[in-house]
Amino acid sequence: MTDPVTVITGVTYDRHSIHRWISLYGHSTCPITNQRLSDPSLTPNSTLLRLIHSWTTQHLSGSKNRVRAVEAGTVAVLVELVAECGSGDRRLCEVMVAVLERVCSRAEGRRALGGHPMGIAAVAGNLMKVSQVVDDRATKVLLGLCRFCCWGEGGVVEEEMVVVGAVERLCLLVQVECGKARERAKEMLGLHWRTCTTTNLIISYELLAVKLICVAK
Repeated sequence: MTDPVTVITGVTYDRHSIHRWISLYGHSTCPITNQRLSDPSLTPNSTLLRLIHSWTTQHLSGSKNRVRAVEAGTVAVLVELVAECGSGDRRLCEVMVAVLERVCSRAEGRRALGGHPMGIAAVAGNLMKVSQVVDDRATKVLLGLCRFCCWGEGGVVEEEMVVVGAVERLCLLVQVECGKARERAKEMLGLHWRTCTTTNLIISYELLAVKLICVAK
């Protein structure tokens, strides 16, 4: 995607691809939602375009480039995009979560994500909602946050994960999925339960579900 545009349904596409869909093939509906495009106008997605340009320029292939990306505010942009795209554009969500995973492989990225007021909520909100690809990437991001960002120091991460529904989604993921995403979810639930009980952090009834899953699995 080199020139992202948004149609009236709120879904973002590459300009060339959606233009061919509408003009060349004569479609009048949104490819993702199948809703009628009452207005065929294409609105440039400047936020995504800036992110693409940043990604293309820096590639995020080296640790120094990832640090520069964090310093440039990439995490904040990604959080906003991940929070928005999960409601319709599956492919875009998969790409954004993948980029976030790369950025959060560095401590600077994890700190930026943990410090963002919507960070955990944006990532966890797409668990069990978009695709298995997103589940796989999102659990990597969250597990990295759990392992390295203040886990057990005052219960901040633990409490936020319950408040935003992350614990509930992780419990569901353990029950219905298989593979590495499930194993990461189990590890996070185990960390969550042990930390909350050893620090006397009483958050909600969900802790009982966490304990039962950890024991059963």
